[in-house]
Amino acid sequence: MVKPCTDAILYVLLKDSTVIPHLMSLLSSSQRTQEYITQIFSHCCKTPEHQTVLFNHGAIQNIAPLLISPSYKVRMQALKCFSVLAYENTLVSMTLVNVLVAGEQLTQVFVKMMQRDQPVEMQLTAAKCLTYMCRAGAIRTDDSCIVLKTLPCLVRMCSKEHLLEERVEGAETLAYLMEPDVELQRIASTTDHLVAMLADYFKYPSSVSAITDIKRPILESGVIELLCSLTQSDSPALRVNGIWALMNMAFQADQKVKVEIVRSLGTEQLFRLLSDPDTNVLMKTLGLLRNLLSTRPHIDQIMCSHGKQIMQAVTLILEAEHSIEVKEQTLCILANIADGNTAKELIMTNDDMLQKIKYYMVLCICGLLLLLLAADQTQY
Repeated sequence: MVKPCTDAILYVLLKDSTVIPHLMSLLSSSQRTQEYITQIFSHCCKTPEHQTVLFNHGAIQNIAPLLISPSYKVRMQALKCFSVLAYENTLVSMTLVNVLVAGEQLTQVFVKMMQRDQPVEMQLTAAKCLTYMCRAGAIRTDDSCIVLKTLPCLVRMCSKEHLLEERVEGAETLAYLMEPDVELQRIASTTDHLVAMLADYFKYPSSVSAITDIKRPILESGVIELLCSLTQSDSPALRVNGIWALMNMAFQADQKVKVEIVRSLGTEQLFRLLSDPDTNVLMKTLGLLRNLLSTRPHIDQIMCSHGKQIMQAVTLILEAEHSIEVKEQTLCILANIADGNTAKELIMTNDDMLQKIKYYMVLCICGLLLLLLAADQTQY
């Protein structure tokens, strides 16, 4: 089928005031006509001006009954119409919450369309409608249709069982829904391992074009900022989730991702995390540093910008009372720094650090000797 939306059609729709009312009157015709007309509307509604024109010509009242059409294609195109009408439009969104379809509130119709037994395309588009209505102020962020239905549906869309395009769209919509609301961020971060799913996108080689596009669903939609905000939570579990996801994102990541993580997190917050009383948070933060400081060009660039602060943090950890595992991770960070072309000078010119490295090397050698002696005595 040829796409009905062209610049010419858009021009006619806006220029001739009789066209849209005529198309509205045809919505009572055949299902095929309903499908095509709603498709024209959804494709041609691209600006607030277009939304206003369609709204003023009774788009909501005329299209709403099509949401319960026996034809899936008609229902789907009607749903898409509402998603483009509601996007960042308070007037449309406030009107939608009061619309009844066969005696049922429109929001509940959208909720039913998000059920797992519905096609993914329908679930995702219905979730977008409710997300846009919420962001426009027509639905409260603590409303059950958002917290218990829309949010879990969008989290579900991010899972591996879905196509890449669906996962990208789900992640973008989810980020848009959560952006202004800390409580939604908290709920989402503990729902169905969302943080793990988002971080998992960054484990793939950047040469895979589809995954590269997702990395780009994610960076542009502000997920890194969201994860960095989680690291400031009063809840240790949320701090662990946030820093753990950032650690995974930094693993074998390209330079742009690493720079964005460092920029969004900030050195002050990094210091706070390195002195966190929760050992899990500390270990994941050290893991993040290790992943950031990998690949020589990346090591040199990050240490050139933040080397003084990082070396200071490493020194504080080595001097403090910490477990063997924490000290081991910290020494691994030093090993990564030493692998840099220019970054290693920050170690080689630091007498205090060299003494600490020497001290731990002696400890390791002594420990190894003790193990050998113990093994030798066991033989006898």
